[in-house]
Amino acid sequence: MEPSKIDETYQITLDCLMNRSAYKKYVKNTESSTNDKRAKLYESLKTSRALLCMKFQNLIKTPSDNLKIQHLFEQFVEALLQEKEELESKEDEAEEEEEEETLFARVPEHSPTEIEYWKMQQVFKIPPA
Repeated sequence: MEPSKIDETYQITLDCLMNRSAYKKYVKNTESSTNDKRAKLYESLKTSRALLCMKFQNLIKTPSDNLKIQHLFEQFVEALLQEKEELESKEDEAEEEEEEETLFARVPEHSPTEIEYWKMQQVFKIPPA
């Protein structure tokens, strides 16, 4: 089962089986602890930016001997490339829509005359009974 599916199932279980006050306390405690962890992580990123850039460059040039680090790096790169592809496809779709809009904007609007209108209609003959 995917981690997101597990998290969603766990969230639904918490929502349904805990009383409201206990649930609110739980959410407040877990959110504050995750926010603290995230703040510490970003602070350490600021202080060791040069080292991390060098490590990333080394991982790009040559695979790491540490399998766990190599596996996580590959997942990270795959996620970034997938995000890039999604952005490019969205941009392509937007360009195509814009192109279609401009293409049809150049075509002059034509309202058919009465004769043209009836020529466009299909006429079905009723067979004799």
